Amino acid sequence: MRGKNVVHVIADRAAAGAQVRFVNDQTGTVTVASDLARALVTMVRERPGGLWHVANVGTTTWFDVAAYVGSLAGRGDDFATAIATGDLDPAPLATRPIRSDLSTDKFAGVWAPLPEWRDGVERLVRDRALRAEVA
Repeated sequence: MRGKNVVHVIADRAAAGAQVRFVNDQTGTVTVASDLARALVTMVRERPGGLWHVANVGTTTWFDVAAYVGSLAGRGDDFATAIATGDLDPAPLATRPIRSDLSTDKFAGVWAPLPEWRDGVERLVRDRALRAEVA
């Protein structure tokens, strides 16, 4: 798990003692790249055709993700603050829908569902910490 993503940024800020603010009025699905890659390998091999939504199980908000990463890093309830999209400053360049979660029932009905989003986020945080220890 290489590269920088929002979970890594949140974990870095938690480790640095900083606080974060994330929206809690937009719901979506988390997709951990390593889980998606395994699913795509299966789909390439079996070539099912059609449109498929593939994401980790469960819907959440970016605030919930940030609070969870903070808890994994041992931070308290004051680490992440929930804000409304309208409170973002500067305002986002693109308008985001209130709900952008994906239904992965079709994928789960044919193969196994991807792990729950908290499991994927926990692996990202743990693997990042292990890489930091080795470096």
